[in-house]
Amino acid sequence: MGKQLFIFGLFLLFMSCGHLTPSDKTEKSVNCDVKSCEDVEDSPLAKEGSSDRQLIYNMDGRVLYLERDTSGFTNCYSVVNGKTKRMRYGNEVFDDVFFRLTYYAYERYIYIVGDTNPNGSGWISRFFLYRIDTNDFSLKEFTNGPAVRFGPQEIIIPAPRLTNPDVTCTVDEVWAMHDVYYDISGNKVGEDKEEYDYKEMERRYGDTLVNSRGIDAE
Repeated sequence: MGKQLFIFGLFLLFMSCGHLTPSDKTEKSVNCDVKSCEDVEDSPLAKEGSSDRQLIYNMDGRVLYLERDTSGFTNCYSVVNGKTKRMRYGNEVFDDVFFRLTYYAYERYIYIVGDTNPNGSGWISRFFLYRIDTNDFSLKEFTNGPAVRFGPQEIIIPAPRLTNPDVTCTVDEVWAMHDVYYDISGNKVGEDKEEYDYKEMERRYGDTLVNSRGIDAE
């Protein structure tokens, strides 16, 4: 538990100081059979019907589910041929302390959304998206942003722009957002020129800023 708190503290410091912006396309893709999973005997709370487990895919004995462990962190697990694996994201901090995960499922792709709940200007990259291909359970880092809206045929994520980059203190920063559109495979298909402020982003995307669901959804 002490190690998790220490890593979590480093994570909050990182998110409060870093300025990550959403990328138009991902460059990190790892196959579940190689690096994106680790073998486990079973998840910490492997009880069918548990309120701490959320089934997200079940087809021909191949299963994906979210589960909250006894420390309050949520992980994503796959089950293939009776073997349970925990999804790994290729990021040391996220692999240890991604404490809030939700999902949105399309016919082929499932998007896992990691909420970092950051301090300071870390809000500009609060939600990290990972795409799981249900054909082979391969995991790909998609993008990140301050909000996400999944639709039947598109994914919309606001892209932030710092309008006064010469300021020396984060409290003086003024950010403007515009909407970027992706198809359900994760390919960028367009973006708006109109910009808006944080309050308008809350109005457009709702109080939780994301419409994915799961055991951690509010």
